[in-house]
Amino acid sequence: MFYDGRHVGTAETRLWGLHNVYNSLQGLAVAKAMGVAPERAIAALNTFPGVPRRLEYLGNIGRAKIYDDFAHHPSEIHASLKALRQMGPSRLVIIFQPHTFSRTRALLSDFGKELGVADEIALIPIYGSVREPTGDIQSEALINYLPKEKVRVVPVDDLLGYIREVEQPGMMIVFMGAGDIGTIARDVLTAAGVEQADWRDDQCQDAHRKGN
Repeated sequence: MFYDGRHVGTAETRLWGLHNVYNSLQGLAVAKAMGVAPERAIAALNTFPGVPRRLEYLGNIGRAKIYDDFAHHPSEIHASLKALRQMGPSRLVIIFQPHTFSRTRALLSDFGKELGVADEIALIPIYGSVREPTGDIQSEALINYLPKEKVRVVPVDDLLGYIREVEQPGMMIVFMGAGDIGTIARDVLTAAGVEQADWRDDQCQDAHRKGN
């Protein structure tokens, strides 16, 4: 990394995805503008473990690695799935919770385009909001925009059984959405008797970096 023509060190990030590289560079630029010494900013970046609900590794159920991700807009889904593919899973399964009824209706085609690059998509009910607690559309509407052989609707209560049915070596299963799906993911791990990984722990980060 060069600042004002001077080499000040090598900046690295533990996080996957080109979008996180851009975020890291922006963070270094902001730190410089605020007067933080470049060497100090680089050292902080090199040890930054990430944040919860952003490609967060939770643990394993059987032979599958379980992740939690906040992506809920097509552009965010695109970035997350691209990063996940870079991690080299044998198979990529997305458990998707659409967020708000109006967004789902407005972006059906875009959701289908981005989610369709996964190997399988399991849909759970739409998560509403205080502003919009109900609506006239259901998650099933996405089926018409996804490859039929890749998609199924799974009741929340059946998610653990679904995971046990599909899990295989090297698989990544990602709970994705901005509603309460992060809580659902953790409840599924608890029901499976799996202790949740601590995203700040070095061993957890090593498992995340290795991907499979």
